Amino acid sequence: MAAPPTAQAKSVPQSPVSPGAQARDKERVTLLLEINTELLQEICRLQEQGKSGHIGPMPPPKEEGKEDVKAASKEYIDCMRRLQANLSYLATTAERAHKPAAQVPPGPAIMATPSTPPALSQLYTKLQVLFPGWKGQQQPMKASPGPQRPNMQQQQQQQQQQTQTQQQSQ
Repeated sequence: MAAPPTAQAKSVPQSPVSPGAQARDKERVTLLLEINTELLQEICRLQEQGKSGHIGPMPPPKEEGKEDVKAASKEYIDCMRRLQANLSYLATTAERAHKPAAQVPPGPAIMATPSTPPALSQLYTKLQVLFPGWKGQQQPMKASPGPQRPNMQQQQQQQQQQTQTQQQSQ
């Protein structure tokens, strides 16, 4: 009878990381977390001012007497995009500890300094120093911070047709 396999997992040798690189990575993560805190505070302020709203393709108009969904302000969408880009970078960086072969982007997708609030502008200036040479994602951002399905319009049309069919049968 064969011996049962041992419970020891084979460890994959990780490439040595210099103390300087570890310190730089820690500084980057700490700054991104600080930026995310500011972004969340700004998002809350914008919500209090009524500048939040629907993000992404607008739903069809509501029936009479019901309130229409308003679109989110440009500032609100910008903050949400920045938050998503930062969280995506942080998640990918965290995965590197478990999957050393994972591709890590050179930096967050959005590196441009925002015009407001001033605290965020200062933090993004520091971020640009920590990611020298990285200008961020060069392609234009999507209209929504969430993932987009390519057949979203088809699904909306099908839902409208189903609603019309149900209304006609009643």
